[in-house]
Amino acid sequence: MPATADRARLVGTAEIGEEFGVSTGTVTLWYNNRATTGFPDTVGAKGRARQWEYGAVSERFQRGH
Repeated sequence: MPATADRARLVGTAEIGEEFGVSTGTVTLWYNNRATTGFPDTVGAKGRARQWEYGAVSERFQRGH
């Protein structure tokens, strides 16, 4: 489990894809279908780029995808 400060870090689609080894398109697909995929909701945006809390994303990948 990531440290508390790391859990709160905000990450975008590209960072998620890079860290967890999936394409940005896959991240977008999971987000768009979050009601069925269980992918976390965003916590904000940086410009037009969606941002997620790293801890929520990390937990999702620990449960499997």
